[in-house]
Amino acid sequence: MYIFTENIILLMKEKIICSDSNILKLIKSDSESDNSEGLNCLYSICNKTILKFITGNNGTADDAKDVIQDALIVFYEQVKNDNLELNCSISTYIYSVSRNIWLKKIKFKGKFVNDLTEFISIDDNLTDGLDNEFRDKEFLKMFNELGESCKEILLFYYYDNLSMKEIMDRMNFKSEQTAKNKKYKCLNYLRYIISKNNNFKDHIRNK
Repeated sequence: MYIFTENIILLMKEKIICSDSNILKLIKSDSESDNSEGLNCLYSICNKTILKFITGNNGTADDAKDVIQDALIVFYEQVKNDNLELNCSISTYIYSVSRNIWLKKIKFKGKFVNDLTEFISIDDNLTDGLDNEFRDKEFLKMFNELGESCKEILLFYYYDNLSMKEIMDRMNFKSEQTAKNKKYKCLNYLRYIISKNNNFKDHIRNK
């Protein structure tokens, strides 16, 4: 009877500490320990649901940890900057953010990488013989060597499937031809970066 009553008290205490109102209060606090307590509450509430979603959608437990961490950072910064607009519970919001982050990641790794590597086609199929996971990781690393404007225009074109007119408007280019020229230069620079990548050759040599 004592153990049963004690468990109920602990559960009620956790519900109060980890209520939406208290989580917001803890994260808005100037105290780092309060902030940590609020984030720990969120993690304990959302962890299982997000883990189940990601492992059920081509992800691992480590992927889930990374995504939850990213989602909590988004939430934390929005609360601190007074930019949070909540139309649902905090746990539902964190789940939604995590879901969007994960879907974007698997879409990015799959569709975007495949589209670009097939389009680039350099050095007589330099990437032939590479396993997909290694190829994707290495490619994304090289892609991040590009300048921000180059990354943006290639993402708009290959990932978001925007037309040159839409890209022109979003990036404030003077004309569609200017946008095309920029995309062409960015692709050529990416080809150059890939052509200088010895990790591909070393990986094939060591297989």
